[in-house]
This record gives sequence, structure tokens and C-alpha cells, in this order.
Amino acid sequence: MNTLKAKIEIKREDDPIADLSYLGSWGRTAKTDLAINHHENGGGRDEFEYFNPENVENAAQAQENYERMRAYGNSWETIGIYATAEVYISGVRQTLRSGGLWGIESDSGEEYLKSVEAEQIAELKTILSELHIETED
Repeated sequence: MNTLKAKIEIKREDDPIADLSYLGSWGRTAKTDLAINHHENGGGRDEFEYFNPENVENAAQAQENYERMRAYGNSWETIGIYATAEVYISGVRQTLRSGGLWGIESDSGEEYLKSVEAEQIAELKTILSELHIETED
């Protein structure tokens, strides 16, 4: 019996369905005293009038969340990181992958992104080990 071997690769992809609700949400009405009137802050008339911040205790934090939300898609985005491994079984290429972590802020810092990559590699190595597939180092 031949020993199966797999080479692990890391993938970083855009996360097109990011959940930014931890920052807040846009709406037609102000839901709290800390809501920010988007139209008074340069927002277009065809956009929602209010930004309703989440997870804030004061106006300064609300403003930070508002600015972060407005910068989404311009200076930062969300990504997903996962590990893949290709293995040939009976001549057919199979791709195995870790579960991945999504919704990561792209400007989180390389140290954090590398730690997520290491977690995904470890997860995939566990899966491969259960299938008795060795990894190439």
C-alpha cells in the first residue's frame, strides 16, 4: 500500500458576506442617543440617514465605529483564511480543507493573520492524520 502524502497551502480570500453588525447598522431612524446622522456627515441623500453604533459607551466610540464602517471597502475589507491539501487517491485529485475563519479584518496585522494561518494548518493536519495522510514539510 502506498503512503498518501499531501502538501498544505494557505489561502486568503475576500469575504463577500461580511457581518459588520458588531460596528453598528444603517437605518432610517436613530435607535439610540449615540446614533450619528449620516446626512449631516457627508453621506449621500440616497443612503440611510442614520448610523446606529453597537458596542459603544460614548460618542467618541460611536464616531470611531461610524468612521470604521464608512472606510469598509476602501481602506479595509474582511477576509477568510483556510488551509488546503491536495491528495491523489486512485489517480483522482481530492482537495481537503480546514473549516476556515471568516470575517477577519484585513488590516488586523500580519502577526494575527499568521496566527490564524497556523491554527488552520493545525486543524487540517489533524484531519489528514485521521485519514492516515502524511504531510510534506
